[in-house]
Amino acid sequence: MRVLGMNCWVRMRKTTGLMLGSCALLLLASCATMPTVPADRVEPLPTSAFPVTVKPGDVMDVKFRYWPNLDEKLMVRADGKIALQLVNEVDTTGLTPQELQEKLKVLYASRLKNPEIAVMVHKELQHYVYVGGEVIKPGRQEILGRMTPLEAVMAAEGFMRTAKLANVLIIRRIGDKEYGRTLDLRPVFKEAERDAFLLEPNDVIYVPKVKVARMSDWVEMYINGLMPYGVGFKDVIGTNNKIPGRPDKSISVGTNGVNMLVTP
Repeated sequence: MRVLGMNCWVRMRKTTGLMLGSCALLLLASCATMPTVPADRVEPLPTSAFPVTVKPGDVMDVKFRYWPNLDEKLMVRADGKIALQLVNEVDTTGLTPQELQEKLKVLYASRLKNPEIAVMVHKELQHYVYVGGEVIKPGRQEILGRMTPLEAVMAAEGFMRTAKLANVLIIRRIGDKEYGRTLDLRPVFKEAERDAFLLEPNDVIYVPKVKVARMSDWVEMYINGLMPYGVGFKDVIGTNNKIPGRPDKSISVGTNGVNMLVTP
């Protein structure tokens, strides 16, 4: 182990300055690559304006009040049609359950006297929301009935320690447009009562990271990840390299590179 001389110290200062300058440039460049969530965007998300229609895969009960022998329980085929007694195939494409009910009354009017028909549709297709970001198990989660963002996160096994609950992003697609807003989920754990935000099928819930976690990732990617193998900032083996003019301070050089911390 040898003490660094004045010339070596000057070179060390220049090298350190270049390294710090490079790190600063990388920090600026990396800002564009970090996923960011907008600041509070609290405009209410629109809800689906489209009526609920009968779709392939739906299961329905068709019941006749005075002719129970005609009752049917059937599934809508891939082509959107169902097959019924007396009227054969009926196209349900684009019809709401109420509209289908009225259509069947018209079709059966020539077969039955004053037909009273009820159509009850049971949705058999599964619906999902998509949870990403700082959750334990990101991915697709089945939406059952009325589900809130917190319930979707709990279905994804909960938040990670690096999650930023104050700025959770919700993205909703309606038609050809996407809408987004942020939610602060912290009051859920504090307030005794609050209005629930309900999800719709295919909503995206993104939980961002806290800033400290993002900085930690940046250091790992742009400093530790770019340093040559065997070079780091942690190992210290020398403490006798006095800084000229500062006898109370020293800089250390080790097998894993320069210790960037000036030690007393």
